[in-house]
Amino acid sequence: MLSVTPQAALRELEAVVASPGFADAGRLAPFLRFVVERTLAGEPVKEAVIGVEVFNRPADYDPRVDPIVRVEARRLRSRLAEYYEGPGIADPVVIQLPKGAYVPVFVPGKSPGAPEPAQPAGTPKPSALTLRWRAAALALALAALAAMLIFARWRKPVPHPVVAVLPFVNIGEDRANDAFADGLTEELIDRLAKVEGLRVVSRTSVFQFKGRAQDLREIGRKLNATAVLEGSIRRSGDRLRIAAQLIDVSDGLHIWSETYERRMSEVFAIQDDIARAISGALRIELRVGFSSQAPPPTTNVAAYDLYLKGKGHLNRDALAGLELAADSFERAIAADPNFAAAHAQLAVDYGLLAYYQLRPAAEAWPRARREAERAVALDPKLAVGQAALGFALGMYDWKWAEAERALRRAVALDGDSADAHVALAVAALVPTGRLTEASAEFARALELDPQSYLANVGAAFAFLAQGRYPEAITQYQRAAEINPSHADTQWDLGMAYAFAGRKEEAMRQFHLGGQIRSGGAWQPGAMEYALLGDVAAARRAIAAWRGFTTQRPMFIAYCYGTLGDATQTSAWLEKAYAARDPQIIWLKIDPRFAKVRGDPRIAALIARLGL
Repeated sequence: MLSVTPQAALRELEAVVASPGFADAGRLAPFLRFVVERTLAGEPVKEAVIGVEVFNRPADYDPRVDPIVRVEARRLRSRLAEYYEGPGIADPVVIQLPKGAYVPVFVPGKSPGAPEPAQPAGTPKPSALTLRWRAAALALALAALAAMLIFARWRKPVPHPVVAVLPFVNIGEDRANDAFADGLTEELIDRLAKVEGLRVVSRTSVFQFKGRAQDLREIGRKLNATAVLEGSIRRSGDRLRIAAQLIDVSDGLHIWSETYERRMSEVFAIQDDIARAISGALRIELRVGFSSQAPPPTTNVAAYDLYLKGKGHLNRDALAGLELAADSFERAIAADPNFAAAHAQLAVDYGLLAYYQLRPAAEAWPRARREAERAVALDPKLAVGQAALGFALGMYDWKWAEAERALRRAVALDGDSADAHVALAVAALVPTGRLTEASAEFARALELDPQSYLANVGAAFAFLAQGRYPEAITQYQRAAEINPSHADTQWDLGMAYAFAGRKEEAMRQFHLGGQIRSGGAWQPGAMEYALLGDVAAARRAIAAWRGFTTQRPMFIAYCYGTLGDATQTSAWLEKAYAARDPQIIWLKIDPRFAKVRGDPRIAALIARLGL
């Protein structure tokens, strides 16, 4: 039997759902409204019905499989308790949702300081039985209070909560949507990074767990995460079905879960909904300006679809994915020429194609710069656009001051981007010889993303250039652990061993890197012998190798520089300069040129490079 009138209960309902604590609480307000109105109407309130009517579950929804209602009921009880401890403390009616039930209870409220009703004169003294019942009731109340305090303590946010967004799984039949799922995961990581007070594990760290069956709590512990978000995507034509759940790393329990069945055109709203729900579940306030009304990166759904696929190819398929990514980004731009983020990512892609010489430098570098300039013109606050611009200006145009300005803008716009810190170090600080500053940028990048291959290998090279060989070896070892099949990394570790005087370990690493690169048939050559200090063997290898002079000029210059032959080094560096080989920018600091750097011809070349 209700202790307040239905009209009073409905008035209280409206007051609660209009309060700030419920305005940004996702489905909690509809959940409360549904159970209150059904109860007042005398209709049954069942978990399965709530799942279908409030949380858009299918008609055959099974609460035993999907705990969404129980999870959200726990959140609702907590939010009601917060409301009645704060803005609703003096409300005339209190709405309660008893634990283990979905039928609300309505009790009269009490204004602060209101006197207790006086006991009528002549009231009989309670019997011993009554006192025992009261003692039992008090014990139960204290137990309930203790449980509430434990629950409230569990609900309090831990300092700096950390969320790891695992790669969403494509559960549809079309494998072409794998890249779409990866791209959407990255967008969710970016979106959650905009939540004030929330730290988000970097892309490279979470993607190492892609496709690996492992306990979520163990993954969370490895990533130092408070909670893990996992999900799946099923796409059919224009329809999307995205399921997501947030798991508490400490106990493996669900904090929040939801399934979204929307059209592709609503993908931006879904991302915002997930970010808001997670921030609500972790009781974090959103940063000013971050809302579902924020303009999407493009209004063209087809362009965004291609953009997500491009990001998936760029970050998932290594070098093989660069061409696929370029095609996706170019098609996205064709669909929406004003899509700033697509221009920025295409600039990144072309910069990588140029650096790894997968496309001619004279074609790829200018294209990278143009795309970055277009991205910055469309959105000056887009950090990745500024970073891509600075990278091209440094690596190809050798405009060091301009490059540094763009790269520092990128870091200022997104200080939590490990890639921005790496780009600043690689394309501005290392080439100009500011190695201490570069090491600081690499260290910051590694704090943000310990699994970043580029940050690890960049930090190793900076240590090597400073003569800090033990640290260089340790960092190269870490890079090799992250990417063990990368031949250059294994070989570079050998170079660090060689400079440290550890010749046997150096040759072992040279052999490993050579075997990976050649597929099995490898023998040491001039470069390896030169690094190991065997000048005679290096000279013999050069004389016996008919194809030596057909190599990339920069590689020949490395060999002669290590041998201390300034004349040959200068001649081959001039060829590398004419070809605008991006690796020539290390001339001022690369230890392989230490013996010849004082030669006037090489010093003049360093000056021409603006270094």
